[in-house]
Amino acid sequence: MKNENEIIYQDDNFVVVNKTSGFLVFDDKENKNTLKSIVEKHIGQEVFCVYSLDKEASGVLVFAKNKKTLKLLHELFREGKVLRQYVLLLSGVLENDNGTIDQRILVSKDSVHIDSEGQKALTKYETIEKFCGYTLVKATPLTQVRKQIRLHFWSIGNPLAIDKEYAGSSPIFLSSFKRRYKSKPDIEEKPLISRLTMHCEKIEFEMPAAAKNETKKYVFKSSLPDDLEITIKQLRKYYK
Repeated sequence: MKNENEIIYQDDNFVVVNKTSGFLVFDDKENKNTLKSIVEKHIGQEVFCVYSLDKEASGVLVFAKNKKTLKLLHELFREGKVLRQYVLLLSGVLENDNGTIDQRILVSKDSVHIDSEGQKALTKYETIEKFCGYTLVKATPLTQVRKQIRLHFWSIGNPLAIDKEYAGSSPIFLSSFKRRYKSKPDIEEKPLISRLTMHCEKIEFEMPAAAKNETKKYVFKSSLPDDLEITIKQLRKYYK
């Protein structure tokens, strides 16, 4: 079992966390046990959210330690100078192994949805592996729009394998695809995975270095969490 919400890097300007699925990033009225508050308690100071991940998603997340760094990172995002890569398990088999999804997204107070009047949104993707009823892909958002990745793959008919909002909430069980699966008497089968099948595996950007007119490149990676890794291994073994 990998460490829960492990801090994988920090310096005077920012802290990088390997987010565990099931944690909200921001505080809200009903839940104060969020990743932001956990990080603040651990390092003993206020932090600022540079970007967010869905509660049920996992992977690399960056918090700024001061407003100067927050502003700089936001500028890098706006200029397209931050690379984020995601590993996704999608429903169905993709028609095209590689491509770029170009669908505008309208963000309002009431909803976030595909709309020709919305913000420009681009997501590049490449297939990692295909199974009988699923596709494992690597996705890179080229723009930063709320719910972009989830909406984009839903729009082409291949939503995330588990996505309560855009697909379905049914967990993935080994018995659903392993032939001659034998259940154990009086023992309820546990799902391989029961949350959003989305993991941020890498973030990459450059920041000003201590030396004048120089920059430093930062690359942070997160290995697949146990539930997603086990699911992929079982699909590879029984559902090719």
